[in-house]
Amino acid sequence: VNHSGPLAEDVIKNIRQKSPTEDVLTLKEDPKSQGYLHHIVTKYFETDLLFVPIDTPLESCPQHLISNAEAVLICFDATKRDFLKYIPKYANFLKNHQIELGILLCEQLCDEGDGITYQEAKQCSKELDVIELSVSGDSDEEADEHNPTGYDELHQALKSFLWASADVTKVYHHSHPYTPLDLQNDDIDDEDVAASLQEDKESTQETHNMSEDQITAELANYERLLSEVMQFRSTTSTWSRNERLTYAHQFANLFDEILNIDSYDDSEADKSPDK
Repeated sequence: VNHSGPLAEDVIKNIRQKSPTEDVLTLKEDPKSQGYLHHIVTKYFETDLLFVPIDTPLESCPQHLISNAEAVLICFDATKRDFLKYIPKYANFLKNHQIELGILLCEQLCDEGDGITYQEAKQCSKELDVIELSVSGDSDEEADEHNPTGYDELHQALKSFLWASADVTKVYHHSHPYTPLDLQNDDIDDEDVAASLQEDKESTQETHNMSEDQITAELANYERLLSEVMQFRSTTSTWSRNERLTYAHQFANLFDEILNIDSYDDSEADKSPDK
């Protein structure tokens, strides 16, 4: 949404890292509107996002867009303090239309007295996150992957939201193309289930050597984790984005430990060669 500040089209371009003419769709419901596809690949899922820039107020937005929207990015100018009165309106709009993710985007927040501060924006709405797009880490220091800034932070926020909303039956790993439900099939022998978690011969032999108690314990841990994942959205519905992100990272680490998945960098997936 273009309220003020950075243009939505520029934000979309920087997120996608593509030309505005690439992967563009004309909306069937509104031939005058265009959407910009963005393919995301992470360790546990891949999906496509469709970004649609909007210049009009959300209240005037076509119903077909609102009914299909899962997130709203709101661009604003932090030097204009009158925007503070609009923040609760945006928050209420998202709540009334059951849109789960809302992020306020500006180039850079202001110091007290010069414009809108982070504290002021959050006081107006705890539900909406705030991200400064022009802020980046100190180039002389090693980047902290757990505390991203700028567009890296926005990417992380989108991936965290998608992970929290993911259908667990579609969770996957590139080298282990199975679904969690495969592990709950009662017709599969316990040793076969354990062996299926490893594709190489050496790891498979190790799983066959596991005792029945070890296999039972591993399956119990996995079933408990799966149950918690299925309840993720309801459990974290009132949490902040950072709290949900931390919780999601804990799940990811537990999946790695239980399934013995090797370390995998999301950035490597995003850079995968075109087929």
